[in-house]
Amino acid sequence: MLAVNFYAAADGLNSVHTSNGIFVVAAGSQGNILFSNSSGSTWNKTTSGTVNFKSVFTLGTAVWYTSSAGKVYTSTTAINDITERTTGVNTSVNSIHFTSALNGFLCGDNGVVMKSDEELRGRLLLPNFNSEFKFNFF
Repeated sequence: MLAVNFYAAADGLNSVHTSNGIFVVAAGSQGNILFSNSSGSTWNKTTSGTVNFKSVFTLGTAVWYTSSAGKVYTSTTAINDITERTTGVNTSVNSIHFTSALNGFLCGDNGVVMKSDEELRGRLLLPNFNSEFKFNFF
């Protein structure tokens, strides 16, 4: 097991993802984002305001970050173009996953599960989350 603390100031990382083993991104509290274009050999750090990122997912050159208040943020793997998107819900969005640029799912607090449709939004092919399925767990 390898445990390396690259940035002590990046406490509160909540999620890490790679879709190709080369570009790796981790996101967390206070807008902290760590990313590597070298399979984790070297790392860069940036922040995006005070957003508390819940999860991060990459596919090709697109990156999606989830957060509270129904927000999803997007960027390219350059990480210098982070854009806030709204999902139409006000609950925390805790996880996001895409099977292709057109097909994705997210879930959040209060049993919210959403599936994307094929209408594209933004230059990053962020699907428009417009079909909400709410599940109550007992």
